[in-house]
Amino acid sequence: MDRVQTRIRWYKPSTRMEEMRERAARDSSSAPEGLGDLHRTIFEVGIPVVEGVDTARELAIELLKLAAEVEHALMAQYLYAAISVPDEPASDSINYFRKLLIIAIQEMGHLATVQNLLLLLGGRDAFYMQRDILRQASDKNPLPFVLEGVGKISLAKYVAAEKPEKVPPEIAAKVDELVKIAKADAGVEPHRVGAIYELLRWMFLSPEEAAGEIDYATFAPLPKNPHISDKDLKDPAEVARFEALPQEWKVSKAGVILATAHNRSEARDALDKIAKQGEGLSDTEQSHFAQFMEVVKAFEGGIITAIPIAKSPTLGKHGGLGGEVISHSYTRLWGEVFSLQYSLLVLTIYHSLVTPRPSDGGVSLRAALAKMAVDGMQQVISSLSLLIMGLPMRSDGAGGNAGPPFDLDPSILGSSDDKELVANHLRMLDQLAGVYVAIEKSADFGSFPDHAVSLINLRNFDKRRRKLVTPTAPPNG
Repeated sequence: MDRVQTRIRWYKPSTRMEEMRERAARDSSSAPEGLGDLHRTIFEVGIPVVEGVDTARELAIELLKLAAEVEHALMAQYLYAAISVPDEPASDSINYFRKLLIIAIQEMGHLATVQNLLLLLGGRDAFYMQRDILRQASDKNPLPFVLEGVGKISLAKYVAAEKPEKVPPEIAAKVDELVKIAKADAGVEPHRVGAIYELLRWMFLSPEEAAGEIDYATFAPLPKNPHISDKDLKDPAEVARFEALPQEWKVSKAGVILATAHNRSEARDALDKIAKQGEGLSDTEQSHFAQFMEVVKAFEGGIITAIPIAKSPTLGKHGGLGGEVISHSYTRLWGEVFSLQYSLLVLTIYHSLVTPRPSDGGVSLRAALAKMAVDGMQQVISSLSLLIMGLPMRSDGAGGNAGPPFDLDPSILGSSDDKELVANHLRMLDQLAGVYVAIEKSADFGSFPDHAVSLINLRNFDKRRRKLVTPTAPPNG
């Protein structure tokens, strides 16, 4: 299936729903035809339907790709929000930078778990690290991609995106207020992300297991046989060669989910874990919804002081983000560096996933790529974000300081062929080498003594990457 042409519709069976609501109103003791509060919520936001699919396996793969884009987008958005607050304890002794950063890291775990589910259904070629293709082509984007610092509007969007089906009564009024703000600013519709995971969970049930639940296939144009069977799953030996493992990705923080799946039961369990932590329709004390409500309380109480940061800064490439283009020439050069390093990070994660682990358990390219990706997140992305936040956004000096542009070229993730992956690494490394020289030649370079050290560190990191993907090639840049 052509990834670009895939379209996802949100199907609302309104007439049938009204009939069921009327019956529910007449008998409040039980929901007719298995219709409970959770299902009412699903029906209100719609059932995600993929155009042109014929089988449950095809539908599940496309829904998982959409889920991967959502997780990727949330990861970047939450990271951007995190860097807009100081990395130090606030007056209530809570480090809100760390709190938001952990949520972003948890989204990384969700993204890796979704990759494992794609592997279970589609094998190596099903891995999918895109961020903006399916969401932009669909009629209702689950969460528009907007980079914002911590503020009332941005927090309202995150609360709306993570909102459970049932909100505790004591905070219901506040949540309703935030949802209204989110809808008014960007059309964020609560529960749409949860609907994706709920439908996927139902699809991984057998027809017999689903007999006691509502039949989504009677309300939306799903495949004739909408449930995943054991025949749809890849061989466990193939899954074992490519699945992302917690130890491989240095997942040691409590609360970070990176689940594997080898059968339908484990797939449902993985989906449930993601749902309970954030994107589902239930709530737990450690859910992202609960965490964001704490941040809202701190922000409104004046405990959090946000650092001024640009909204959706972009270089204007690859479709941009609909935000403001960075026009200051020197800042733009550093924006190019960030965009390329971020793209290399995503490419490195993808390259690691599609590289098999050796059967003998020895040192492998896969493990080295995973380590490179983790180091890039910790050493490159974080330091570059802070550097760019200290530079002006616009050439006329107005508009305040910039922020890191998370522009991503989708073409670098268009193939899992090893030669093409290496070629993409090297092409972007060559581009970076040229941008570094342009930075040194800029008239503004001498005004920032620390930037020389940053370039030294970046060049050393790039040499490591170049040597990793082409061991026999001389380092460059």
